[in-house]
Amino acid sequence: MLAASWCGGMGAGGWLLMAGLWAGFLAVVVWARSCAIPGVTVTFR
Repeated sequence: MLAASWCGGMGAGGWLLMAGLWAGFLAVVVWARSCAIPGVTVTFR
């Protein structure tokens, strides 16, 4: 009953958008933490 109310309103596009937003948020948090520690560089290849 509880699972139906949680998953009933979002389609596949909503889940993909939410996953993308969370991934972006986590990337910003990792970037900010690495900038807070001197001597650590972040490189994307």
